[in-house]
Amino acid sequence: MASTGGPGPTPTPVADAGHPLALLGIGQGDALQGGIDWDTFLAYTAARRKAIVHDLTSLLLSPRDEDGLSVNTPAQVRAVMKFLGNVLALPIDEHELISKTMDVYHQWLFETSQAPEPLHNNEEFWADILEQLAVIFEPRVSSSGGAIKSSLQDVQVTLGQRAISIYLLLARRNTVPGLSLQPSRWARLLRTALKITDKVLKGHDTERDKVLVTKLGPSMIEAVIELFLRSKQRTDELWMRFREGFADWRERKLVVVQWGHFIMGLCYRLGSLVASSSSDAESHTSTGTPHVGSVQPKATLGSTVLAIERESDGTTISLDVSDDDALYLWGQAMALPGDLETIQNPTAYSMFMSYLDNISEMLFLSPAAGEPVGSASRLYIIGPFLFRAINNFKNRKLDEGKARAYRTLFTIFSQCHDSECNPQHLALLYRGIESGLARMNSVTAEILLLTKRMNFFSLQLKGAYILVPVYFQAIQWALLGNNKGPETEPTTPKEKERDRDKDKEKDKDKDHGHAVPDFKEVQNACAKLLGHFLCLPGKLWGTFPQPHMCHHLFPSNAPSLSCRNPLVLQPVFVPSLLPS
Repeated sequence: MASTGGPGPTPTPVADAGHPLALLGIGQGDALQGGIDWDTFLAYTAARRKAIVHDLTSLLLSPRDEDGLSVNTPAQVRAVMKFLGNVLALPIDEHELISKTMDVYHQWLFETSQAPEPLHNNEEFWADILEQLAVIFEPRVSSSGGAIKSSLQDVQVTLGQRAISIYLLLARRNTVPGLSLQPSRWARLLRTALKITDKVLKGHDTERDKVLVTKLGPSMIEAVIELFLRSKQRTDELWMRFREGFADWRERKLVVVQWGHFIMGLCYRLGSLVASSSSDAESHTSTGTPHVGSVQPKATLGSTVLAIERESDGTTISLDVSDDDALYLWGQAMALPGDLETIQNPTAYSMFMSYLDNISEMLFLSPAAGEPVGSASRLYIIGPFLFRAINNFKNRKLDEGKARAYRTLFTIFSQCHDSECNPQHLALLYRGIESGLARMNSVTAEILLLTKRMNFFSLQLKGAYILVPVYFQAIQWALLGNNKGPETEPTTPKEKERDRDKDKEKDKDKDHGHAVPDFKEVQNACAKLLGHFLCLPGKLWGTFPQPHMCHHLFPSNAPSLSCRNPLVLQPVFVPSLLPS
């Protein structure tokens, strides 16, 4: 051991001054006997600091020596932990010292025989270790005070992964020296995990932030999900914190992907779901927001194992989950995304819509109870997201995700029996179709294609023919070459600038692989729709608002408008049921 001399204040003489613990004031007795302070330690040369930490951590990691100096009292444990906590906050250049300190804490947490006696049955020390390890994720600088090099950024990622592995091992073992993870201890662990995840995923200002998000972000969100799964906590305050954090993280693709793995794993686990009651379902639909716990398991499948894929390394999180816990997790997982219409990232928005489509498909193809989940039940589960998507067009950048929402809804309604169709669902669908057709852009083209592919007007949905007039307007736009439509025709410098921005967005869509409808296919679909409309009974035309587009397209063939008796039941649009 190097001598304790050097620049800075002279340490108070203590027994066995050459012993590593003596530097912290730990002698033969139980009381502390002085020792160096942190400023003194920092005043030493880098080589001396390294030697001191190496000797101290080596002693703490070695088998306990009953005859020599050791950490025997709570005060001595606090002195050691205070010093080690400061080491964890050193500049990233001194990562070897940080790593040695993490070795000590790993041993103290998971090797009971090597942990100091005061650490046993002491929740305060255990919580302090969790908080100190969180320092690993704080912004770091080099010893010179400048930005850290790329190689050292990777070192911080490695240290962060080690800290994450410690948190996960605590959850998997469900115990620390002398303590089992009771609800209050789980709450501490979960709050710490949420705090460090928030630090990592919200960073975007520096190159270091980007590196941590890219390389550490996937592991962080996976760890948080696994910790919540293993904790089996039903504390509203903790899940609320998770939702609040998720609202800031969901703009990142890596977060959406792991949420997708989470929700798809729960789909496999639960298998088949039905709405709990018609009253809950109506409340769920009318508000346009997910109602946590609004579904109940229809059948218990043979396996109770919940398997969730980890995107970062391809492994699987597997644990046994009861039906009741799985249902609770399902409700919380569906509530995590919040209001998707406030998302700004078009890619993240489109991915959420894709996962909702996957949920619908998986429920429809579920082998549970020998039959698929009905369309009405699927709409109670994912309908609020979809109906809100097709009735809100405030952000034109989200049109690709809107088109996905239309595809999912058209598919669900094409599989719907007449008795399953809730009038509220139909009203929301028709209002959404009307809004989409009025866009006169790729969303309009997508709706026209879906209408033809799904034989929408052959489904005999009540009130569907009320949409014929707006379809005529969209068909005119598609067939007569009025591709911009009146709402996007540039007449002022501001509108021209808007159109240029829209063209740029189209180019981005192509670059990102977004589907751009084939306009020739759209026009073919329009021709077939016109053929269908012209075969409608003549008395139906009297129910349409005048003038309708058929007069402009086929004035000589327009059916008689003399009869005013409708053949179909028209839905009543109640504004309070529509998303704001």
